[in-house]
This record gives sequence, structure tokens and C-alpha cells, in this order.
Amino acid sequence: SIMSVNIFHSNKPQSFNDCYFAEPTIKQELLSYANNPLNGCVLLYGAYGTGKSTAVELIARDRGAAKSDIHYVHTNGSQFGELRKSSTLVNAMQWGVINHQTPVLIVDEVDILSKENQLWLRSFIDDWQHRALILLTTNYIGNLDGSIRDRCDCMEVRGFTALQAAELIHTVLAQHDIRIAVSRIEQQAQLELGSEDALLSLRTVGRLCDKLALQVNLPKLRVVKN
Repeated sequence: SIMSVNIFHSNKPQSFNDCYFAEPTIKQELLSYANNPLNGCVLLYGAYGTGKSTAVELIARDRGAAKSDIHYVHTNGSQFGELRKSSTLVNAMQWGVINHQTPVLIVDEVDILSKENQLWLRSFIDDWQHRALILLTTNYIGNLDGSIRDRCDCMEVRGFTALQAAELIHTVLAQHDIRIAVSRIEQQAQLELGSEDALLSLRTVGRLCDKLALQVNLPKLRVVKN
């Protein structure tokens, strides 16, 4: 079997409180939805790989929604139209209310919805936002109808500066007894920034974390079987 080192993934968040964000204020705002019975519509937008989909899934989980629950629907922009026509979405919302549970709808890549489906979603939000939790993500907020944005609590999930990435990697590696100076990690993170990129995605931060772990302290690493 292939053996590989996956330090960063072994620290994968198990609850929303474990999530990594470049901007702490975003986490504080989203905790209102994860830890409290606050309903409404939340839209997370930002570049690829910043952890938006993971964050909304963990918010739903912290609110008590499991993937098998009939009142929980997690879809994406390409599948949304089919679900809409099958009445799955409305049925899930109604089931949750009848059973005194908060219905949860997650739509990833909401920007790729057709104009027709975006208008239907707008009406859906109007009908359910006070009784359900609706979580949307997009990489391209400009492609989303303004009337949907206006109905959402919109939050930008930004990538990491080299220093922010270095501080996060330093923390993760320290949990595995691997010590590397933040300044050294920051130098490596700067090298990961392309000429057009001002920020690092969480995926890139994870890859850099694993590379540094291999370079520094191979004997101490926990090896994960694939």
C-alpha cells in the first residue's frame, strides 16, 4: 500500500469551532449560526479553496443536522434544478417544521444557477428564511442575482497572507511536536504566492504544511495509509 504523510488533513475540523479562517471576525459572525438557533440565509463568497463548503457543512452539523436527516438537503448549483422540480426542497423544509427541527438547505456554487432557478430560490428564501437555515456558497458573487444577495447575510471568506498562513502552519505543526520558526514558514509561504496571487488558499496552506513537516522531522511524523 502507498504510505503518505498528511499532517494538515489529520487536523481536519470536526466542528465549526475547529474551522480555520484568515479573518477571525468571519468566524465570530458565523458562530451565531452554528451555536445559536438563529435562522436566515447566509452567503459565503470568495476564492476557490478557502474552506467555504466545509464551513457551511459544519454549521449544519453543529445545528444537529446529519446527512441522513430528511430535513437536511446539501446540493450544488448543477443539481439544484432537478431537486426543485422533484419537490425535494420544499418537502424537506416542511418535514423539519412539522417535527420541530430546523430545516437546513446548503447550495454550493449557487452562482451557476440559471436565471430561472435564481428567481425561484429568491422566492424560496422569502418563504423559509425565518423558519429554516439556508447556507449558500459561491466563488463568483457577481454572477448572483442582486435580489438574492440582498436577502443574505453576505460574508467574504478570504485567503491567507503569507504571515497568516505561517502562523496557522506553525500552530498545526506544534500539535505534532514539530517546531519551525514562523519567520521561516513565512518565507516559504511567500514562495507559494504566484505573481498574480495576493493570498493563499487553505488547500495551498495545507500542502505547504505537509511539505515543511517532511523536510524537518520525518521520524516523528504520523504516517497515514491511503
